[in-house]
Amino acid sequence: MSFSSLACLLMVVIAGAQANVAQGLPFRGVYNPFSHHADEPQPCSIPRYFTYLQEDFVTTVEEGRLKVEEESWEGAYDTIAQKYSAKKEERFFNGTDDYSKIIFDEGKGVEYIIEKRGEETVCLVLDIEGQKFPDTYTFPKNAKFVGEATLGDRDLVVNVWYYPSEDNTKHTVKTYTREECVPIGLRHRKFDPQTGVEIELRESSLYDIKLGICDEEKYFKVPDECKEGRALKEPTLTMMKIRNHFN
Repeated sequence: MSFSSLACLLMVVIAGAQANVAQGLPFRGVYNPFSHHADEPQPCSIPRYFTYLQEDFVTTVEEGRLKVEEESWEGAYDTIAQKYSAKKEERFFNGTDDYSKIIFDEGKGVEYIIEKRGEETVCLVLDIEGQKFPDTYTFPKNAKFVGEATLGDRDLVVNVWYYPSEDNTKHTVKTYTREECVPIGLRHRKFDPQTGVEIELRESSLYDIKLGICDEEKYFKVPDECKEGRALKEPTLTMMKIRNHFN
């Protein structure tokens, strides 16, 4: 199955799930596209470490206008060492390859945010002592099983889960393969805490997932720009955006 076909199927499955989510409420409604079991499964354990590619479509409203952006990510996620790396690339027709990258390393207690624009690379180093390892691809305790669905002509069976954030301003749906518990689809809806109006919809499709991390340096090497004396004192706007995405 091609990536575009899988992404399309995932959007249908996840959209069907979140169609029944009102802010502050679990899934409910007269329509449910999933099959259920009498004994609902518990959240599964994802692979301990893996690399992936990810395509995001982000819909926001700015000054009354709808804005849709596409983002391409490449990353590594390690639940044993409690670290992850995610790189968002921007490629231009003139051959320029700019990117933003975040490296979270709980063992060292630091987070690196790296930004490359043209020939310049800058870095911000943050102290993350006491900060929880993000549950980007794992499950919190309040995750609720929505149901299962079958994708494509190969009958790929997936389980779908839902949970709200503690402050109830973010609602998340995650889709995982039933057998290996590999994440393949994410959907996040954010709401304004004051008005309750939806302010962002992020739909993510993961593909080319490889178990294990064969090239640690590719994902976790910290550039010289992050060394003391060279690192920035304050984040750029791009750095703040990428950090908000993962925290």
